[in-house]
Amino acid sequence: MDKMPDLYQVKWRKSGTRKWNYGLVDRFGSEVEQAWKKAQAIWVSDAITPNGEWVYYGRDEVVSIPFSSDYDKENGCMKDEYSQYVNKERKKANEKSAKATGLVGKMFSVGVADGAAYYVVVKENKKSLKIEWRGFCPDRYTDAMMQWGGSFPKDRIEQLIRRQEGMAALFSKTGGITV
Repeated sequence: MDKMPDLYQVKWRKSGTRKWNYGLVDRFGSEVEQAWKKAQAIWVSDAITPNGEWVYYGRDEVVSIPFSSDYDKENGCMKDEYSQYVNKERKKANEKSAKATGLVGKMFSVGVADGAAYYVVVKENKKSLKIEWRGFCPDRYTDAMMQWGGSFPKDRIEQLIRRQEGMAALFSKTGGITV
């Protein structure tokens, strides 16, 4: 197979493993082209985290996931397997965030274009928080300042988290303003 297959949304698993991974195939650039020609390797960006890895098309199991144009109203996402997986992981992250007693594990989002960039606090220091981007927006937006994550002043990030939690409480059915 000389030409790289036309893949975008995929699930894959390494040879001999049972766990499926989900991600998006990067098809552009000289490094990607060379890896395909040398070893039939494709670069797959993880569906959720800012990580990626080389997947070997002839050795590992790679399954293309077709897009769906059907919207799942109950779950608030498209009906294809990739979107369902990302939505399930977003719900898990929301639950973990709600149960977090400190700042580690808290998830927050920042509006970008017609969507949002999602981040999770992964480490807390005295004056800073380490955050990581999460791919919960279908357009995979990143914030101009926070990009894929990093260490940021604790007071700035905590303010974003508290503001979002406050708005969620304000508009929830069980909390907020009563008239």
